[in-house]
Order: sequence, then C-alpha cells, then structure tokens
Amino acid sequence: MAVPFLLALCLCVLVEMLFPSEELSLRDRLPGALFVLALPVSAAFIVPPFHAFWRFIECPILIDLRWMPDWLLLTTLILLWDFCNYWEHRFEHRFLWSFHAVHHAPTQLHAAHTYAHPVQLICQFFFKILPFSLLGLKGVAVPALAVVMVAFWNFFIHASTRLHVGPLRWLLVDNRFHRIHHSVETRHFDKNFAPVFSIWDQLFGTAHFPAPDEHPAVGLEDVRPPRSYFDLLVMPVRRAERKIAAGSVVESFADVSETRPVARSAA
Repeated sequence: MAVPFLLALCLCVLVEMLFPSEELSLRDRLPGALFVLALPVSAAFIVPPFHAFWRFIECPILIDLRWMPDWLLLTTLILLWDFCNYWEHRFEHRFLWSFHAVHHAPTQLHAAHTYAHPVQLICQFFFKILPFSLLGLKGVAVPALAVVMVAFWNFFIHASTRLHVGPLRWLLVDNRFHRIHHSVETRHFDKNFAPVFSIWDQLFGTAHFPAPDEHPAVGLEDVRPPRSYFDLLVMPVRRAERKIAAGSVVESFADVSETRPVARSAA
C-alpha cells in the first residue's frame, strides 16, 4: 500500500507543478511530505493492536457485500468511507481539536499538507476501520483500490493548483471547496468537512460553495505550523498545559463548550 500511496502523492505534486495556483518551493513542500511519510510508520504501531483485539473477539459480518460486482463494490466502499470520514472530521473538530489543529496550522495548502497528528489514527480506526471490518468483502484488491483513490483525492483537495472539478462541484469536493474549510475567515468556520463527495456537506447543512474569486487565507491565528515531527507530536500537549494552568481541565484537549473551536487559539 505504501507504493501506491506515494505515487498518488507524487502525481498530485506533479499537477501542482504543471498547473500551479501559487509558487511553492521544494522547501515549502518538504516538511509536509516528511510528515505524510511518517504517518504510515505511526500507523504501524497504533493500528495493529486495535485491529488484533477486534479480530480476537470475532465480531461477525453484519453486511455481506460479496455479491456485488467490483465496480459497484468500489463505488459503495468509497461512498461509505467518505460518509464515515465526514462524521469523523466533525468529531475531531468538536472533541479532538487540540490534535486536529495540527492539520489546520499551516498557512499554505499543497498536496503534501495532508498530515495529521497520530492520535487521529486512533479516531480513524473507530470511525472507519472497525465499521468496515463488519462488512463481508471478497478479496483485498477492490478495498485497496478504494483506499488509494480516496488518498489521491485527499492529496488533490489540498493541492495548490488551478485545476478544479468545475460544475461537478455539486457532487465532488475539489481544492477550492476544501480551502474554505481551512479559511481564517469566521464565516467559513465549520464548513466543508467532506473529503470526496460534497453531497454530505449539502445534506447536513455545512456546505459553502466558494465564488470564483473567493480565495481566503488559511491557517490559525497565533499558531505556527509544526517545524519538526516532534513539534507536531507535542503541540496538543503544550496547549493542554496552558489550558490546565488556566484552570480549564475539561477543555485541555477537547473544546466541548465550543461549536466552532477553530475560532480559538489552538496551541
């Protein structure tokens, strides 16, 4: 899986270079690329113990999809994955903001900007991997292809490129749509959570379709992007220390009193 994942990233970087929306140097891309490549290493330590336990308790197959032809199975898996991703993303904004803020800190969006705090891998496990393990699937080729396609699209929606999906935006998320999610403007907070299909944001009232000239600045006020992987790891802890010192133990890691925690300083 690592090779297709890396190829998907390289393809999106190539698209950025051929059709750039802003100038980015290798130095701009390098930290994000290194963080992205570090995620599979983190996943190798975090996910297997949870997955082993899930298999140990022998959870049954609740929905058998083995009857589906490959094209229908692929479409179904991507739709289900994206639906789970939408709600996981909203959960992270509401209850794991200190960790998710790591992803929102950079002030430039590009394909290698898809990194996240490893704690989010645990969240992903419960929102996506566990539910999908309850599905009856034939083989691993189609599920693996679905994961690679979703990964490619996740790189694309962060890409700094002039290419977008045009009128298909009513169905698919693109980089213009997702940029709103990273915007520093208050009117854009808690908008455009879905990574692949914009239908989820439309259905649940969180969609904001940008105007052609709407290109907001991104990032978080008073929060600098992580400069190293260690910096990325400790950002939530540093914020928690300040919260606890201020007497807010409950909100040390979660912003449970805020519906739009992105409006607040995250580190």
